[in-house]
Amino acid sequence: MATRDVPPQSVAELTSLRDNLKSDNESIDASQSALVTAFNAEPFDAFTHRVRELILTAVWPNATAEQVTVEEMTNSRFNQIIGISWNVDRHNLQHILRIPQFADSGDIGEQVAALKFVKKHTKIPAPTVIEYDRSSDNALGSPYMVQNRITGVSLHKMTTPVMNVPHAGWLKLAHELGEAYRQMLVVRSAAAGRLVLSSESLGGSIHVAPFETSETPSRPAQPYAAAGPNQISSDAALALVKDLLNFRQEKQMAGKPAESRGEFQDLLVMARELADAGYFNDLDCCLCHLDISPRNILVDPSIAGTRNAGSKIAAILGWRSAILAPSFMACTPPAWLWSHDDADRHGNADKENSDELDESSHNLDPKTEDSHKEIKAVFDEAAGPDFVYYAYDPVYRLARRLFRFALGGVEPFNEYREAYRDIILEWQRIKKAEDSTSTSRPGPPSRVSVPARLKPNV
Repeated sequence: MATRDVPPQSVAELTSLRDNLKSDNESIDASQSALVTAFNAEPFDAFTHRVRELILTAVWPNATAEQVTVEEMTNSRFNQIIGISWNVDRHNLQHILRIPQFADSGDIGEQVAALKFVKKHTKIPAPTVIEYDRSSDNALGSPYMVQNRITGVSLHKMTTPVMNVPHAGWLKLAHELGEAYRQMLVVRSAAAGRLVLSSESLGGSIHVAPFETSETPSRPAQPYAAAGPNQISSDAALALVKDLLNFRQEKQMAGKPAESRGEFQDLLVMARELADAGYFNDLDCCLCHLDISPRNILVDPSIAGTRNAGSKIAAILGWRSAILAPSFMACTPPAWLWSHDDADRHGNADKENSDELDESSHNLDPKTEDSHKEIKAVFDEAAGPDFVYYAYDPVYRLARRLFRFALGGVEPFNEYREAYRDIILEWQRIKKAEDSTSTSRPGPPSRVSVPARLKPNV
């Protein structure tokens, strides 16, 4: 991506500030808007002429300059958001222009592929891609994506004391969100990986590219192929986790003490124990959204009132995190739905990634208000028995952490060590707890015949 001229020390300072700021995915406050302007090193007014040039050459080539309106909008954590309108013949066509702010904002092409995939294979409300360019060879000098403009308000904003959502609204939201999770679980793939397009054209077919490992160069992307249930064998799931862990080790441990490499062996042993205990049996490879949180949900503003007719979720955003992966990865409980109070619910919405929520402290039935229990019950019923099966088992909770750890990139060594220790210590606690019981656990409810699970070997 083309970058704008900013002194290196300013980039570091602004990136640090960006990481410390907490915002929903589609809105940031005025101070963060100033941060974006500073990071781009170009005032919005000065940047507008390039936006107009892009609109008139690539988006609406039949429009005239007088018919086009460009407006600054609140930004996401990863993208600068600009509203664009074409006013002609008493019609007002409105879209949004999304421009990545940082190099780690994700590949535009993969985001386009994910949105196309969601539109084609589910009924989950999501933005429609109108135009995109993953290169910097355009009027902006940057990758971009044009989407339809969706009428809605960030749920993150709706949960502030200013506009609290009533209980009836939470119940409606819980049902619709549960339905979205259910849909993702039934979209099965013959292969795990990232969603990509077969070409640079928006009309390109959807392919599945393998996750990045040392073998990736020799494994090209393949056309997406739907699959029936139970398509991932235990050996295949274990091999996938091992490949990811080994590649993470190569990157993370470069230049580190040799003894640190033994820690990855502990994780490999843990993965083997999960497989031996039967937790990788009878898995599907399904669509996973790894960041479903209030900031990534647009809702109908009427959710704040008493009218409950019609859908309340206008769109689910944040599909930059979408992957095709073992089904337990699609089942992180949205614990903020049934948090104990509005302050906690709103506070959890500030978490930068949904996996930062401590599932171990939030995934059980609410112990306080009956209203919170009702919200969780409505969600669980809508999400379905398979979701419940994978969401609340502490072993699958830990399997999600292991898989996300394996998918992760290089991070500060102290943060890596902390994550490693947490995973291993949690696994040791779980093994001890399961070793003290003799109850075997049946497979997912949707399976006709699944062998009973074995206890992990200690």
